[in-house]
Amino acid sequence: MNNIVLIGLPGCGKTTIGKLAAEAVGRPFWDLDEQIVTDNRMSIPDIFSQFGEAGFRDRETAACRRVAASEGYVISCGGGVVVRPENMAALSQTGTIVFIDRPAADIVGGVDTAGRPLLKDGAERVFRLAAERDPLYRRYADAILPNTGTREQAVSALVSLMSRPPLRLAVIGDPIDHSLSPTIHLPCLQTLCPQVSYDKIRVRRGELAAFVEKARHSLDGFNLTMPHKVDILPFLDEIDPVAEAIGAVNTVAVRNGKLVGTVTDGGGFYTALTEKGVEIGGKHAVILGTGGVAETLAIQGAERGLAAVTMVGRRPEKADAIAGKVRLASPQTVTKTYPFSEVEVACRHADILINATPQGMIGVAEDWPSLAFLSALPAEAVVCDLIYKPAETRFLAEAARLGHAAYNGLDMLIYQAILADEIYLGVSLGRRHMAERMRAALAANERKS
Repeated sequence: MNNIVLIGLPGCGKTTIGKLAAEAVGRPFWDLDEQIVTDNRMSIPDIFSQFGEAGFRDRETAACRRVAASEGYVISCGGGVVVRPENMAALSQTGTIVFIDRPAADIVGGVDTAGRPLLKDGAERVFRLAAERDPLYRRYADAILPNTGTREQAVSALVSLMSRPPLRLAVIGDPIDHSLSPTIHLPCLQTLCPQVSYDKIRVRRGELAAFVEKARHSLDGFNLTMPHKVDILPFLDEIDPVAEAIGAVNTVAVRNGKLVGTVTDGGGFYTALTEKGVEIGGKHAVILGTGGVAETLAIQGAERGLAAVTMVGRRPEKADAIAGKVRLASPQTVTKTYPFSEVEVACRHADILINATPQGMIGVAEDWPSLAFLSALPAEAVVCDLIYKPAETRFLAEAARLGHAAYNGLDMLIYQAILADEIYLGVSLGRRHMAERMRAALAANERKS
């Protein structure tokens, strides 16, 4: 049984929440700071006074190694445990890392900071520590539990995380044997739900109704690939507004026998961009292609703050239809459409260029006859290809040669899966950490094949 390792700012509630949750589920509790006091027979303020912060950190690292050898504990860590990577490496070997996320303003308003060595300067120090450490907490977290409500709510959330029942999940489609979904999803799901199954199920066109009736009672959720993303819509009991606007679903949660559909493709793409430091607010995206994924990226991009969306496609009527949906979802977003014969004109003012066509994909004979249009891009434009096999298409290679930041579709694949897993698990995940787990699993799978 994994340890549950609680991290977060001093005063975020780790110790109180951890003790109460551990008692509720019958797990032993371990306070890392108390262990340091016991080991050194000195209070933490005295350790800081005599040995300084560096001396305290050395003792903290020794305590991390000791508690990491245990199993089944709830462990509350000091706020600065994340500043040394070796601490987190030790704790994560046998532990699920949970970030207790309490805003600095709430800590200042509700905690006596005078007795805490690193908070002795009061509010200013709390906010400074939050700015320094919040990225580290998110970097190492497997799960993020907000502590913005009552203590009872926070304890209940942690108890739920530790008492998760088995999950029965699947991906459906036709064909389905090639699907990487289990490889991608399981490293994330198993971290928080050891008793999880994720199967590949072939469901042919015309067999969806029978599958749905069975799934209502035998599954907790499922992902969909071709040809079911649109065909599933009449069978859903609920659908989120984004998926309804797009008219397609890739994730279904089964809740008390009801099917609840959503789409995570667009969210996965834009989350991946954000993780790379690319902000989309106020930007102009040019999307090549008018298929379902192109439509998803256009609508969700507009809803997330794109100032303008330009669709470039072979079918003007389809491009116009997508532009109309974008305006309906986000009336302030400027839309334009171009045929592929005018792709160079479309690119001249692009901040983000996205290839949502299959051109250049392994197994697709067609590739770009010319990539001269990339030369029309502004120098600072970011170029994305949703294809991830091959890892670098001709499209991306030429964009990189011209000096553009160029990204393939692997991270979109990963982050859309993470967003789906958050729905299944009912908890916010440490997305960067989970993405690393998924990349490692994909690389291992690639080496096998």
